[in-house]
Amino acid sequence: MARISLGHGGHSHDYDLSFVEGHGHDHMHEELRGLQVATDGYQDAHELAHANDIRRQFADRNVTTWQIIMFGLTGGLIPCPAAITVLLLCLQLKEFTLGFALVLCFSIGLAITLVTVGAAAALSVRHATKRWSWFSTFARRAPYFSSVLIILVGLYVGYHGWAGLAAQAGTVAG
Repeated sequence: MARISLGHGGHSHDYDLSFVEGHGHDHMHEELRGLQVATDGYQDAHELAHANDIRRQFADRNVTTWQIIMFGLTGGLIPCPAAITVLLLCLQLKEFTLGFALVLCFSIGLAITLVTVGAAAALSVRHATKRWSWFSTFARRAPYFSSVLIILVGLYVGYHGWAGLAAQAGTVAG
């Protein structure tokens, strides 16, 4: 047995490998099942290491409908600023039960939305990957595209804010 530790970015990934004489190449120990050693489809070793961590952690686990519903409910119950505002306004009006009912209904609606959108996204990604071979590569690179888009939007908004401040300063000075 040999333990390989790959370190990067302040953390490391540990892999146990065994070299056993007399076993064929198709023999794999239980703790290594699901470990991918080829880099096909991955951008780099870092992405591959994280994918292997996820595979190992969720090996032989089936997600049930009940678990998906609970995920949606717990996601929907996380207080958001709008729900807290509604609750505080109802508390100020001394309508605690109305505030509680509104926030509960909002959370249930959000849970239903999260579950529905998540299921639709998972099914559509699966369908798109089967139909277009380039889609999985695009999906892996999507965070880079979205980060560039957010930076561009931030620069655009910053420019217009700066221009508005400059115009306002010109109005005050004149």
